Amino acid sequence: MRMIGCLAALAVAGLVACGTSGGSAPADVADVPKEVASDLGELDFNKPEEAEPEVAADVAPEEVVATCATVLGDRLCAAGVADCDDAYADCVGQGSCATPPCWGLCADYPGACLPKTVDRVCGQDADCDPGDACASRVPTAPGGVPATGLCRKRPFAGACWVDENCGSGKRCAGEVVCTLGIFCVGADHPGTCVAAPAAGACWEDPDCGAGSYCEGATLCGGGAGCADAQGSCKAATAPACMENADCEDAATPWCAGAFRCAKAQCGIPDRPGFCVPAPMADGCWQDADCTEAGTACRTVRVCPPRTLCHATLHRGYCGTLPLPGEPGLTFTVPATTATNQKVFVPVVNRGAVTIFVDTCAGFVIQFWDDFSKQWRDYLPLAYPGANCGPTGKATRARLAPGNGIALEVVPDFGGRFRLNALYDVICSPDPDEVCATIGLSASSPEFQVQ
Repeated sequence: MRMIGCLAALAVAGLVACGTSGGSAPADVADVPKEVASDLGELDFNKPEEAEPEVAADVAPEEVVATCATVLGDRLCAAGVADCDDAYADCVGQGSCATPPCWGLCADYPGACLPKTVDRVCGQDADCDPGDACASRVPTAPGGVPATGLCRKRPFAGACWVDENCGSGKRCAGEVVCTLGIFCVGADHPGTCVAAPAAGACWEDPDCGAGSYCEGATLCGGGAGCADAQGSCKAATAPACMENADCEDAATPWCAGAFRCAKAQCGIPDRPGFCVPAPMADGCWQDADCTEAGTACRTVRVCPPRTLCHATLHRGYCGTLPLPGEPGLTFTVPATTATNQKVFVPVVNRGAVTIFVDTCAGFVIQFWDDFSKQWRDYLPLAYPGANCGPTGKATRARLAPGNGIALEVVPDFGGRFRLNALYDVICSPDPDEVCATIGLSASSPEFQVQ
């Protein structure tokens, strides 16, 4: 039973704002074309029999031996291989296999290089280190003051997650971020700061309005030898998919990112996906591609067309769920604090798979009960805007690999405290459906309130 005590009101500054820029409407994934093969870039690392390592000019091809380092794809990382830029990226989601080498000739399943989420709370970019961006935050209410977020490293100059990361007169375009009620796959990815498009031109679909989508725009994201170029609005509904049969191009026969409610009404709208290359034998684009019990799609990077990360799409691999000792949720708490002192606790998902948290009671304050000699739940922590009253209904918050939130805690009595998270994995966006794996938990280090 949860005990409701005299703890002061608690708030959570939550997940990053959805999908597109500032006040504009989110891009509808229904407006994504199937003709995406030309800009898929480096799709994945090859399986051993498919490896094509680079060959030095003075070495005959038959003398080159494929290794983990030579077969890793763009922005992937493996144990003992310095594949990530330590200045901004963490290697997230490496996994072990029983009989190495794993997929890709590596001692472990490779992880993904994701922009670092820093354990520093922020309300604006100025609160972060020079060059970092304040992300992982949503307004407390429509039109309200942006809530507290966390600082994130920028993989290139001008990288952004929200419009506020850009200078005056610019906005964020091509970002992929996710929030409540939206079916998303893969990790979040920054966009790039651009000036407002010219009349009739566009950077992304919201620039074009209903019944049109943006065609031909180029977003470089700091790529060498590349120049951002505006596209034009096409008065049509871009092709999309709900199942593989909708994907007719032989190069992109697989439908990723689609969601269709199995019931007549589930509160979450159907969301079309987009066509991508087929996954390899043990590869995946989403959890539904993994049929073996207890496995999820790890380190996948799949993004809609016309987003910046679409050029570095990567299939994931079907692997086991987070194991003991594998990085997962991390908490940053103070060693001590005073009663009635506001404490911000950064919580970051450093694991390989997306986790889902009940918005009403997923994060719980716990105190040490000296009488019973055990940790006791004290008061649930709710996400902003969640109605958790007697008639309220919890929703399911998604926390992608590499992303985080800031919990705001104001304890009003002394003792030993910690935060505990209850979360699930392999979940439908429909909160009425049961997740495949439920009841996982993680706890913060304890801290003393004096």
